[in-house]
Amino acid sequence: MWKIIQIEFKVYTIVSNSADFKWQTCRLAPTVVFPVTAVFLSGVLPSIVWCKKGETIFPFISSILQPGFAIECRAASDGFKKILSINLHMTNIRGKDSTPLVSVCCTSYNIKQFIGPTLDSILAQKTDFPIEIIVHDDASTDGTQDVIRSYAEMHPGIIKTIFQKTNIYTSHDGRIAHILNHYMLPQTRGKYIATADGDDYWTDPEKLQKKINFLESTPECVACFTNVRIINELDSRMSREYHNDHKDGIIPELTIALRGGGLFSNSTLLFRKKDFIASELYPHYNELARYLENDTLYIYLLMFAGKVGYLSDVTAIYRQWEGGLFSGIMYDAEKSARLIENEMKGTEIIIRLADPGRRSLFKRKLSYDSLNVIRKRSGLGRFKYLKNLHFKEFTRLVTSLN
Repeated sequence: MWKIIQIEFKVYTIVSNSADFKWQTCRLAPTVVFPVTAVFLSGVLPSIVWCKKGETIFPFISSILQPGFAIECRAASDGFKKILSINLHMTNIRGKDSTPLVSVCCTSYNIKQFIGPTLDSILAQKTDFPIEIIVHDDASTDGTQDVIRSYAEMHPGIIKTIFQKTNIYTSHDGRIAHILNHYMLPQTRGKYIATADGDDYWTDPEKLQKKINFLESTPECVACFTNVRIINELDSRMSREYHNDHKDGIIPELTIALRGGGLFSNSTLLFRKKDFIASELYPHYNELARYLENDTLYIYLLMFAGKVGYLSDVTAIYRQWEGGLFSGIMYDAEKSARLIENEMKGTEIIIRLADPGRRSLFKRKLSYDSLNVIRKRSGLGRFKYLKNLHFKEFTRLVTSLN
């Protein structure tokens, strides 16, 4: 069921046969009752419904609507000389009484200018199932929490908030991965978890529906991700689609092992929660989170739980900007090398834990990362990683030195 939580409208007075209108902005009192004809992109609902602020809308209308959508409604009066253009801001109150299929976990920190559009893009999802949104703010100081709070008030039962008083990211080795596992997952009720970065936004309103359809029809897959478009505010020449070489379907394990978190954008990942927790690596989550970046840890846990699928649809914008967590690392070889070296420690743990088949994949990962560190660093110290090189990476190194 749905309820009206806010009503705004404008009164237009037709002064001629042209499109010139005089208007004034008004607000309805809670007790005002008026006839409304709901107008949708697909056509006009023929029935006129009497409703008022706070009143539950009839079930046959609620079956048409989707969470978070504003409806443009119009009511004619005075021989069509005046038109009320009304925006009804809706909330899905089913979230209080039914279990969501998908829990969207969204993280934020000092992104006041981005978090509103991000939440709008999640609320705009067209699904045949209920969702919930868990928003974790890591002690923002720029007013981000005020924006999140206003959205939670407009969408009770859908948006849950976790507001930290001290910054968790800087006080724990696990960082974002620690936040997801210790603060957000315990609050989720969905069968599936979708991750979202608060400075990115979704562009496909059927993003969740497409991925749920894929996972529900492909039980051997425990997760899937999609393509994104990168908007690079640091270098416009770098704005592009993220993937150009993957085909729809199952991603090979070697590709997952070698690419890790660089394989996908965190704002496109959807996984089955029970499989994530049942992964062979999950008992070692805290240890691995000290070294692996959150997206790398997630995809490795899922790889050890089942297959991972890919859909080539572009469903989100990945924003690279000066305040982004990793946006500037690609331009700093030293920082990039340090990040890779830290992840190599996590890779060594996985090599110790993995079965022989997967152990060989992660030895290749160790070789791949060792080559990158040797190339990025200067000085003789970098050559300590020569011992990790697989023949293929060693050949690439020798070739690059000629």
